[in-house]
Formats: sequence, structure tokens, C-alpha cells
Amino acid sequence: MFSLRFIFISTILALSVAANAIDCLEGIVTATGKFTFNATDDYYNNLCHGEFFLTSVYAAAKVYCTPEEIVAGSAAIGKTCSEYGFTVLTPYAEFAPILTDAFISSLPVVNFEDIVVEPTRNTSVIVSESLYKTGKNTYAVFVQSLALDSRYGWGVYGFWCGILLIGIVTRFVKFLAHKMQQNHPVDVTALESCSYPAVYTTAQKIRGWSQAKIILPPLIGTHHRRLLGGFTIPTRIQSFVVLAYWAWSIIICAVSYNIFSPNIYYTTEVQAWRYISDRTAVMSYANLPVMWMFSGRNNVFLWATGWEFSTFNLFHRHVARIATLRIMTDTEALNLDCDSQ
Repeated sequence: MFSLRFIFISTILALSVAANAIDCLEGIVTATGKFTFNATDDYYNNLCHGEFFLTSVYAAAKVYCTPEEIVAGSAAIGKTCSEYGFTVLTPYAEFAPILTDAFISSLPVVNFEDIVVEPTRNTSVIVSESLYKTGKNTYAVFVQSLALDSRYGWGVYGFWCGILLIGIVTRFVKFLAHKMQQNHPVDVTALESCSYPAVYTTAQKIRGWSQAKIILPPLIGTHHRRLLGGFTIPTRIQSFVVLAYWAWSIIICAVSYNIFSPNIYYTTEVQAWRYISDRTAVMSYANLPVMWMFSGRNNVFLWATGWEFSTFNLFHRHVARIATLRIMTDTEALNLDCDSQ
């Protein structure tokens, strides 16, 4: 059941505004779905047509949701029914006539503890306010975590686009300076008598210092071209980029986990492993296009930045190592997730 809901949830990640509107009804479905009303019904028959189930859902919706939230939530659940269950959701309007205040007050109220104590029911129920909030938080946090993972995945491209943009702009500025020098030859004798050379010399000194201290020298000694223990040592600027990406990759996989209890889907321990697994899996796959792009000798960015192939090959190797560690973390987290359930 949960895996089927996951399929639907993954299709609405981009609809952040709509997701807020559907949280109310989806939270009620999440909470009510932990109870069994008719063991003979399959998942979609129960979700889309189950009389006891939908009466319970719509009764709670009338109490806890606004009319707009009921409409938005019904549309989202209806989409699940049509796309994955190949059926049509029985609408709220068909149940509205029986959802009087007297009828709703007669329904048994279920709490979080009842999910374990008495999950099977032979009549409709209404979730308590605390269970409704738990279901809503469970659904909302899970969807938000998937959306956040996706944004962090795009962050991989943001990082490398920023690095490449610096290289492209630097090469373009050098190109313009070279063209201007060709079109306007400098009269050295004339320049010696004005104040401009001082400014020009200062700029040249800054450029020369950065080349000598940051861009060109190796990180350790003189071992950029010469091997050190069988390994080449990157330049300082290359090392800075690599270390920055390692630091960013570690930090981004260690923050922004909203773990709380009680949770309809997971225990506290399982939440941690599940969200870590999801994050590392998304981030690992996000690295694949970068790995592929940096590995080729016909890489268009070789021309755009003017960097050597060895620079891109260095970036490729470290991106590949990070992706491998992430997928290993994902696998181990999934194993621990399964063991904890």
C-alpha cells in the first residue's frame, strides 16, 4: 500500500502550492488508511469506493478541512484512483447528505494507539484531532522531504555550473583583453609618461600573484607534474574546488531531516534511515550527468573554459567517488531501514 502511495506522491513534488491545499485530506487518508474496514477489498477499491473508509475520511474532512481543501484533496486522490487504480473516486457530494453533526458525533473516535490495539473495524470511524494532525504531518513531511531531496539534487548542477561559469567568464575576459591589445597596440614610450601604467602594473601584479600562489602551484611541494607515491597532486585551485565539493556533499546529506514522533509511516529510528537513504540515492543519481560530462575528451567545456583535460578528469574522479559513497550509504541505510521495521 505504501509503495503505491509513494508513486503518486512522487508525481506532485513540483506542485508546492497545491500540496499545501491537499495536505488536510491526504493526512486524513493517511491516518484512516491504517485501519482495515473490509479485508476483501483491494487497496484501490477501498480508497476509491470503500463505504466505511470514505465515510470515515469525509466525516473527518468535514470537521477538520475547509471546503477548498476538500476539493483540492479530492482532486489529488481522484487522480490516484484514475491513473493507478483505473477507477473513479466516489465524490464527497454523495456522502455529504449523511454527514450531519449528529451522525458524525455518533462515530467512534480513534487515536494513534488504536492503530495497534484495534486496527480492524466493522463500522466507520472518525480520527481524533491529534491523530488527524499526526497523519497530516506525516504526509506533509514525507512529501516535503522528497521535494527537498530533489532541490538538493539540482544543487549538484548549481555547484558545477558556478565553477564552469567562473572559468568561462575568465576565458572570455582574457579573449577580450587580447583582442583589444591586437586592435589598439600599446605605445610603451607614451605610457611611461602618464599615470595609467601604475594602475596597469597593479592589476598585473595581482594577476601574477594569484597565478603564482593560487592557480598554478601544486598543493604539496612541486608534485603536480611529478608523481608523489604514484599519485599526481592537484594544483591549489583544483584542490580548493574538490575540497569544497566534498564539504558541500557531506553537509547537504547531513542536514534538513524533519524527524518527529508519533509518525504514521515510521518509527523515529526508521525515519532517520529512510530519509538518509532517499537523500543519498537522489544525490548519487544527480552526479551521473556530471560524471559523464567531465569524462569525455570532446567535452565542450574544454573549449569554453580553456582548462586542460586533466582538470576535468580530476573533477570526474572525485564526483565518481562521492557518488559511489552515496550509493553505498543508500544501500546500507535501506538495509538498516528494513531491519528496523
